[in-house]
Amino acid sequence: MSRTVPSRIARWLVLALGLVLASCALAGCSYGAELRQVQQGLLDEGFDDAGVWVRFFESREVSEDRVEVVLVGSSMDREAAWEIAATAVWEKLPVEFDYLLVEYEGEVDTATYAELEGEFGPRPDGLVEHSAPGAVVGTVARVVAVFIVIGVIALVPVMVLIRRNRRRRRLRGKARPAV
Repeated sequence: MSRTVPSRIARWLVLALGLVLASCALAGCSYGAELRQVQQGLLDEGFDDAGVWVRFFESREVSEDRVEVVLVGSSMDREAAWEIAATAVWEKLPVEFDYLLVEYEGEVDTATYAELEGEFGPRPDGLVEHSAPGAVVGTVARVVAVFIVIGVIALVPVMVLIRRNRRRRRLRGKARPAV
């Protein structure tokens, strides 16, 4: 029986870790689908390639969320490319952000959220309910930290059981009379 207790606890710890990792993966997949939808919309507009990322930057002085769009190939001018990218992000990407950066033909154009709001008006309903990935990553990091602490706390009794079991085996081996 003592042999199954540590393995049973280990199975529960592995199961809990698996559930945490699956939750993180599912959260990332749903967010990735929204980015791919905006990217596909840009490709449908005639660009050869388009990349869309949401990045969170934090330092002592600055904490900001940025949407970055990189556009490759097309025969349109920079202003038209900017307009298409900014419109796609503004109308389809359900994330609040501080800055939009669009790179096209080696040039980067930027705008703040307030500037975009002034240019395009309020965003469609439901697009500002999601937090940026920085907040999601922070939440996931806290959840993982809690599970690590719980794992360490659970590991102590497992180690005690393993040591106690080894000690009992040693004592049984010494207590046997020599024949």
